[in-house]
Amino acid sequence: MSEINSNFVTDDSSDSVENKRPVVVNATQLSISVPKAKQGSNQLIVDSASFEIRAGEILAIIGPNGAGKSTLLNCIAGGTEYTGELRFDGFATVPKLRARQIATLPQNSLLNFPYRVEEVVMLSRIPHKSGHTVDQKIISEALELMDIAYLAKRLYTDLSGGEKQRVQLARILAQIWRTEDIPAQPESQPESQRLLLLDEPTAALDLGHQADLMRAVKAFSQSGVAVVMVVHDINLAARYADRVLALQCSQVMAFGSVEAVITKANMEVLFSTKVEVVAEPISGTPYVMHLS
Repeated sequence: MSEINSNFVTDDSSDSVENKRPVVVNATQLSISVPKAKQGSNQLIVDSASFEIRAGEILAIIGPNGAGKSTLLNCIAGGTEYTGELRFDGFATVPKLRARQIATLPQNSLLNFPYRVEEVVMLSRIPHKSGHTVDQKIISEALELMDIAYLAKRLYTDLSGGEKQRVQLARILAQIWRTEDIPAQPESQPESQRLLLLDEPTAALDLGHQADLMRAVKAFSQSGVAVVMVVHDINLAARYADRVLALQCSQVMAFGSVEAVITKANMEVLFSTKVEVVAEPISGTPYVMHLS
């Protein structure tokens, strides 16, 4: 076992509130390889990762550039082949039905057609059969949550990068908005679940809208939705996540509570730089300061 994996952190107490939440995704020795350009061989991107995702929990994936964060998220979304085990509990196996339960926000959401904002968000309701009236209500509520109801009639192509990002988040939230839309599981199977996957959701957002977005995601998770987000801002991860998965050199360096993972020792090893970690004065969560 490598030195990195020997630092694996797991600190969940069997009596904790978080530990009583059902596990909806469980990865065991998950490895992901991609073909090397023009070389005819494969490059290992994620190596033997083990972790779990719980309902109603935000899991933040952190790590330096090239650590495999986005590749891992894409694998959970079903977009990458892997070896090892990746088990989903409470999700339909039919893609059309699973689309009512799992929604993904990639790093770049390309859309060059001049749709109105409300039409872009309405695209998320294609997997559903909830009817126009219900869908319109959901779209309005999602736009309100992201504080962009005033943009509903604007052309998406005319928006700023930050506005587009908030529209895209409203779109994927609307995709898994209601528990009523979740396909029922057989009685012998685990309860049906929802999963939200976010790749750098605060990219292109100003400071105020970063906080607004994270509060909205936190509120959404508290309705029972499991959330996994790749995030570069460690302090946002510390403030809003329930648990953290730290990747370094394609391997899991640490996985556990915010307080267990975001420490001075871990952050200095993870990012190869000097930092200080203090308690954030309002929330009390770890706050990482870079020492130049």
